[in-house]
Amino acid sequence: MRWYIGTYEDYDLSISTNNGFYVFYYWPRTFYEELEKFIGDDTVANDSLKRFFGDYPVDVIITAGGDKLNQYVHASEALLEPGLGESDLSPMNGGYGVFSSRFTVSHAVGLGGETVPDLLAEDKWGFKFIGGKN
Repeated sequence: MRWYIGTYEDYDLSISTNNGFYVFYYWPRTFYEELEKFIGDDTVANDSLKRFFGDYPVDVIITAGGDKLNQYVHASEALLEPGLGESDLSPMNGGYGVFSSRFTVSHAVGLGGETVPDLLAEDKWGFKFIGGKN
């Protein structure tokens, strides 16, 4: 399942005081809504259906871009939606974009909170835990 959580700017994120990492939040309800959309019609009781997950079943992919890239994206949005204001940048005729830094990182993480027990309790989805911690 791919779940696009959204785009955040530096000031939208909180910084953990313990280790300097950025932290962002989402509503657990939206995770389950996305999961149900992804699974689709399989959300019916079916004894032969089994889905397995382990200790670190989620790959989180974060892409960070530089300020110039962010300004270019906002300038493009302003051209498409009247009333968003003027920008110092504008799309180039016959161009492909703007030179800016961009970095992508991927990391496997575990499901937090009550997610594992909740998924196991929902018989209709057929989840089984194969990791070592639960």
